[in-house]
Amino acid sequence: FVPIPVVFSDPNIGVGFGLMPVVLLHPERRIEWLFAPQVDYNETEGAALTSRVYWFPTTRRELVIYNSESTSVQREHSARFRGRDFPLPGTDLYARGYHAVDGTKRFFGFGSETLEDDETDYRLVETGAEGDFGYWFWDVLRVSGTLRYREGEDGRGIIDDVPDTQDVFPTLNGLGR
Repeated sequence: FVPIPVVFSDPNIGVGFGLMPVVLLHPERRIEWLFAPQVDYNETEGAALTSRVYWFPTTRRELVIYNSESTSVQREHSARFRGRDFPLPGTDLYARGYHAVDGTKRFFGFGSETLEDDETDYRLVETGAEGDFGYWFWDVLRVSGTLRYREGEDGRGIIDDVPDTQDVFPTLNGLGR
C-alpha cells in the first residue's frame, strides 16, 4: 500500500489536487494486480472519484479497467486488453471499449486564420470500440487487421469564462451530432 499525493495542472481545467492510494499484489515476486483509486478536486471539474485496476495474468497479457466520475459532467469508462501469443502462438490481440464525456473541449473555428479571441468550449460525448489482431513473422514483421467504431456528439461546455461553441458558431455543420 502506497499513498501518493496528486497535484496536476491542465490548460483546460487549471490546477487540482488529490490522493491516490496504490495497492500492489505480487504473490510470485511479479506484480500481478495493481489497484489505484484516486480522489481529486479542481475548480472547473469539481470532485472526482477514479478507479484503476491493472491485471497482469502473465508477462505477455494485461487487462486495464478505468472508471472516473466527477461532480460535473466529466466521466470516463474504459476497458482494454492486450495479449501476446493470444489467442494462438505467434499472434497478438488488442481490444478496447470506452465511453467518455468531456466538457472542457476547445474550438477556435476553421483554417489558419483563426484567432485566440475566437476560442469557445463544448462538451464531447464519445463512445467507441476498437480491436486489432496480428500475426508475427520471425518476431520482426507483423501483419494485422484493425477495426474501429466511434460515435460522438457535442453539447454545451462547462468552462465559465469562455463562450459556448453553439452560441458563437450557430450555423456550423455537425453541431449536436
